[in-house]
Amino acid sequence: MNVSVFLVVGIVSIVISGVFIGAWTEGQQQRANFHSEMTKNRSFRTKIALISGLMAVNLFRYFWISILCITNALFFN
Repeated sequence: MNVSVFLVVGIVSIVISGVFIGAWTEGQQQRANFHSEMTKNRSFRTKIALISGLMAVNLFRYFWISILCITNALFFN
């Protein structure tokens, strides 16, 4: 698999996680969102953010392992 795919999908996963967790909102907007949404919806958003964040971490890990393997193959063979 192409190494850049891991990087691109990892970045997209980080963006999805940030949007669902509300990472790019200011404090006042985040408080308003917290008080205006139901607990079930907040739980769903947090679950999606956690899953996509963990997926991004794994994809970045695979990206760096692939880069290290390619580098190792180029310099030590």
